[in-house]
Amino acid sequence: MTENRVNQTGSGIKHQNWTGGNLEYLGRCPVCEGARRHMAHERLKDWVFDCSDDEWTLWRCESCATMYLDPRPDAASLGFAYRNYYTHDENIEPAPAGLLQQFIWSGINGYLNRRFGLRRTPCWVGGYWIFSILLPLRYKLDFYGRHLRRVKPGEPARRLLDVGCGSGAFLDRAREMGWSATGVDFDPKALDVCRAHGHEVYDGDLPSVPSSLRFDAITLNHTLEHLPDPLASLRQCRERLVSGGIVWITLPNPDSLGHRLLAESWRGLEPPRHLCLFPADCLAQMLRNTGFKDVKLMRRGVHSRKMLHESARITRKRELPGWSRGPLLLLQLTSDTLATLSPSRGEEITIVGHCG
Repeated sequence: MTENRVNQTGSGIKHQNWTGGNLEYLGRCPVCEGARRHMAHERLKDWVFDCSDDEWTLWRCESCATMYLDPRPDAASLGFAYRNYYTHDENIEPAPAGLLQQFIWSGINGYLNRRFGLRRTPCWVGGYWIFSILLPLRYKLDFYGRHLRRVKPGEPARRLLDVGCGSGAFLDRAREMGWSATGVDFDPKALDVCRAHGHEVYDGDLPSVPSSLRFDAITLNHTLEHLPDPLASLRQCRERLVSGGIVWITLPNPDSLGHRLLAESWRGLEPPRHLCLFPADCLAQMLRNTGFKDVKLMRRGVHSRKMLHESARITRKRELPGWSRGPLLLLQLTSDTLATLSPSRGEEITIVGHCG
């Protein structure tokens, strides 16, 4: 990584308007407004969805350690970065094939059914106890239900809002778990898929959801890093939650081992759609500063395979020396082990905050 220290944003760096439209120059960290920073990455490209050939600069704030794009697409042109995005695709979970997969899934269903109140079959009830002690897999399954509490039979309906719901995979899952689920997203094709599944969804971002609606849980799955004003978005979440409600957030971890080793090829960077990336301590403080209590980082367990394999694919696209299967597997096992031992060391960060 190149680390050029500057006190003023834009010193010695010139950018033209990008392919999608106009650029917005920040000059300061969008989280703490600190001006001191160093360059974390330069000449980044969109190697994931190939929206353009533009190059981007990512900075790290020296006060709060947030990483952020500057300059970045302005509000009017940001949609262009999503023209090849995947959120409008149908999300269909593959059915287990073969006796071994069916047996494994019967155990998984045993855990999910008891943990989240699902009614999936085939189901082996002993799976709950097996996966309860296999911590890397238990944390993975808890993440699958976004750490939500089980809705017991006869309880009043509990409402959930999924911000950045895409084509509604989690809305389907939350409804199966007994929640009344609502979504919001700015991808019209994705919202069409949600509506076809019978979900209540709104076009846009949080302010697009009627102010009269209040929720017991708001989830943002790889969403906060896409939002131009993350603190304002967290405040809006806080305002929409009932007393005792929770906000649940997951996003790429800029302090992960994968980022350190793969650098500009790390999948979590994803310019120009990822506007900000937050280390665990910074994200926890952001939640506290916006009124959340009992903020807790959640262990992630097994989770890194997709992120790291896509990072290896980016390395090949950049025509750099590739990662062979052995070293990539070792990196995956190491990352998953770190994510099992520490909630702040995996390829992703997951955090929960409570509304007092």
